[in-house]
Amino acid sequence: MTKFLTILSFIPWILCYLKYCFNMTAEIHQQIITFDWFKKSFFKIFQFESLILFVVFVFFARYKKELAYIMLFTAICLYLFAASFHDQRHPNKKIKLNNINYFVIVFSLLLAVVPFIFYFNTNHPIITYLILFGYLFFARLIVLIGHLIYSWLPKFRRNKLKIV
Repeated sequence: MTKFLTILSFIPWILCYLKYCFNMTAEIHQQIITFDWFKKSFFKIFQFESLILFVVFVFFARYKKELAYIMLFTAICLYLFAASFHDQRHPNKKIKLNNINYFVIVFSLLLAVVPFIFYFNTNHPIITYLILFGYLFFARLIVLIGHLIYSWLPKFRRNKLKIV
């Protein structure tokens, strides 16, 4: 039963991670990433509310009550998912499907599979939850890295590179 609840608790995390990735991908669409832009967007990229909630989770996870940390992880992910809609309440920040870079989304999803593989191989939910919190904290940075990789690979940019 605990394993089923653990797997079920991954659903809010997946929703939150996808929301973060889609928001950041839509935001940096057609954006030139410079050091000045990075400095201005630092607190948008690294949202410290997830770091504070990570510390709360670590504090309560040390008691080793499986049902408690499963419920706590699920509640924190649901809160972060709901809070991500608050960031998007301005009409100019709506996600449009033509502003989504699917290479970056696939890149982010491929990286997100790693903790699940770890969990199914080791069956350590606390360590997996800690890794997943790290992914949430660095989700926007992962999207930026994917965007930079996409900009360096001309093959994926609408077939501008012709093979002779």
